[in-house]
Amino acid sequence: MVSMTRPADRDNDCGLYQVRPAARDDAATIWRFVEASEQLDRNSYYCYVVLTELFPATCLIAQDHAARSVGFVTAVPTPERPGELFVWQLYVDLAERGRGVGMMLLRAAVQAAGVTVVRATVVPRSQAALSTFTALARHMGAPLTVVPYLSSADFPPEAGAHQGEDMITIG
Repeated sequence: MVSMTRPADRDNDCGLYQVRPAARDDAATIWRFVEASEQLDRNSYYCYVVLTELFPATCLIAQDHAARSVGFVTAVPTPERPGELFVWQLYVDLAERGRGVGMMLLRAAVQAAGVTVVRATVVPRSQAALSTFTALARHMGAPLTVVPYLSSADFPPEAGAHQGEDMITIG
């Protein structure tokens, strides 16, 4: 478990949070967070079991001082591009937003993976996601680019209405 009590993290109000690798038992918590979210794409519970079992170093859980889960990141190293991490999903409980928890999760995943490039897809209107990834780029001392990746027309009709996605690349 990584304690976030270093002085630099206190600037982000993270002194009371800890990050730890996700375990299989956390898959249900992650799934529930996603189901409750209005922004994240829903995946099966099985998807989160696989992610937590195969990528525990970069699929992380944030907990508060009472050991209550308050957020997660699911991220996977990109085998075809050594040195790159793809962030699948990032979530912070509504009551904990604005306190640096998302940034703390991303920084811990990047550190665990030992990468210099981070990629993620986001809906263009997600200012919170863009702000968090911009802060991560600043922390890494790396450029950030945002380019269109998928349009709403790229999704099959049977998938339901879906906004387009932009690809964020840091590094």
